[in-house]
Amino acid sequence: MQTGYADDLCITTGTHGRHSAASNNELVLKKFQEWLQWSQTMAAKPKKCIASGLKGGKPFDPELKVWESEGKWFPKYLNDDHFKHLGKDLLADFSEAQAKKKVLAKLNEYVDLVDGTLLNDIPKLWIWANYVVHKISWLFLIHDFPPSFVESTLQPIERRTLKKWGGLPKSGDPSIFFRSKEHFGMGIAELAPLHKKQRLIRRHQLANSKDPRVRQIHNDLSEYQAQRDKRGSLKRGTNEWKECVEMDKLLAEVKTNKIKGSAQTNRAGLGYGPSKHKRRIPSGPKGEREQMLRVFTEIEEEARIVRALTQKKHFSEWLKWQCALAVDLSWQQLLHKQSDSFLRFLLNSTEDSLPTPSVLKCWRQASAGDGKCPLGCNYAGSLKHILCSCEAAHRTSKEAPQSRITWRHDSILLAIYNAVKEQVDKANSADPADTVNRIQNPLQTIFKSASILSDDSEDKAVCGNVFSVPGPKAKEEVLSGASDWKVQFDIDVTDGTSLGYRTSLPFPPEIAVVSGKGSRPDGVIWSSSSKTVIWIELTSPWEENMSKRHYEKKSKYNQLALELRNPQRAGGAWTVHPLEVEIGARGAINPQSWQWMCKIMGFDSNTRDRLTHAVQDAAVHCSHMIFLCRFHKIWETRPLLDTYGWYGAAEVSE
Repeated sequence: MQTGYADDLCITTGTHGRHSAASNNELVLKKFQEWLQWSQTMAAKPKKCIASGLKGGKPFDPELKVWESEGKWFPKYLNDDHFKHLGKDLLADFSEAQAKKKVLAKLNEYVDLVDGTLLNDIPKLWIWANYVVHKISWLFLIHDFPPSFVESTLQPIERRTLKKWGGLPKSGDPSIFFRSKEHFGMGIAELAPLHKKQRLIRRHQLANSKDPRVRQIHNDLSEYQAQRDKRGSLKRGTNEWKECVEMDKLLAEVKTNKIKGSAQTNRAGLGYGPSKHKRRIPSGPKGEREQMLRVFTEIEEEARIVRALTQKKHFSEWLKWQCALAVDLSWQQLLHKQSDSFLRFLLNSTEDSLPTPSVLKCWRQASAGDGKCPLGCNYAGSLKHILCSCEAAHRTSKEAPQSRITWRHDSILLAIYNAVKEQVDKANSADPADTVNRIQNPLQTIFKSASILSDDSEDKAVCGNVFSVPGPKAKEEVLSGASDWKVQFDIDVTDGTSLGYRTSLPFPPEIAVVSGKGSRPDGVIWSSSSKTVIWIELTSPWEENMSKRHYEKKSKYNQLALELRNPQRAGGAWTVHPLEVEIGARGAINPQSWQWMCKIMGFDSNTRDRLTHAVQDAAVHCSHMIFLCRFHKIWETRPLLDTYGWYGAAEVSE
């Protein structure tokens, strides 16, 4: 058998009749040398020619004598040296031992090279995800070492390195680096699944090769692995990963998904909304391979979720965040707008691995003390307690006129206020919505006489010289119904500090005179001419409690909404749009209430993205400061964070 590529040639022979494999190989090489001499344009390089034989699975010197140079015969025996053919480093026994050494050395070299730079940790993570992983993936594609080598040797190096750059403790869950962004991860490729993916890519390419001999080799291997898998399943004693068997299962799953189609994950009707994958999948083997890899990625993601559910080594509280909108961890955001401390706090707070007193006590650290709250409220000093539940942090009498929890709440509210104020100012200054344009009628040359028209009024309107068409809407959604909107929020926008609950503004008396519980939302937008009122009630809870807090706030202001909608009340009924919004203490957002608020306020996509980034940044930065001040029993009044001003309108367009 002969295989060649460019200037590399491999000749493999076996025993035939009375001739040994070595003598057959020497005969072929001599015939090949005669052909090179006949061509008069090509010649062999004897010093680069090597030979090795296998007998009983063990290498031996075939003692081939084809070319002589400086008193030595070539090809020379490979012995303990290695050779490179088509990118693969092989030994005399054709094992992958040299390839393993090369990949391990390359990985350690890349780690030392990136870690030795003066870059911050976020750029190091970006280099790893966009350069190192791609360099290693090529070695995974061309070599055949087993997945166990990657899982036991290479993947621990990757995890240690990412933990170091991401600021995760040794006992932290490294899956946050590899999980998808929908599951509050960074989406970096994990080496063990990446190795399997590259093996599947190569196997699928060989299975769909245009060369029938290559396809036959694949079919033989596939049949061998299928028989071995069947024997192993009966004996229940094999853990070998068989790429051909895995590929067949994935392709069967792809066919099943085509039959099922896309499934609904919400309450919309069957088939409603855009398809799950907007990009058109190419036809042929390329499209089939793309779908196969997508199924493989989904299976690996599900495996990470299962490990998080079943293993008790980590808290994994992010599993309880019901479809929350995660903080944007795209490289554009991290590289251009966030710091290393921001990323470290976000990752550790998501995994609940920050050094709080309760966590330190779980780790059996001497610095944990009794594990209670540092502010002296005699509750467990967990992250949830420090960021959301501490009574000492909530009491405004002790931290007047501003508590640390109020500071975070009002900083988020300030971002919402800035966006709402821009939208209201735009609506109040816009032209009337009933503006029409006078356009020359293009049909007047067609209808020469009104006699060809029927008596229908619409037909007669067409025959004039001009006709009226509605102008573009200058206002959107609810705000398009009036131009006298007023805004009142429970923050002092003059100096950027919170007013506090005891000095908050009352509900606008021109709408209704109310007092007591459920009468003062965080923000009110109203129009007296259209008798429309919109109020926004913001909550910044622990992410697990967002749904609970949403219904609590809804119930709190439900009576006020019913009274304003009553047509028999003095002054007439009002159109009420109650908006309850939840921004988690770690930046996650309740998507349903958030999207509904953006729709009612008429935010375009740029404003919505800008505001989303702003409120998430406000929540995370304020929670980070609250965590750093967990031992400070006295909270000094701080100006609110104006995170909405951190983002320009053009910077968030995607």
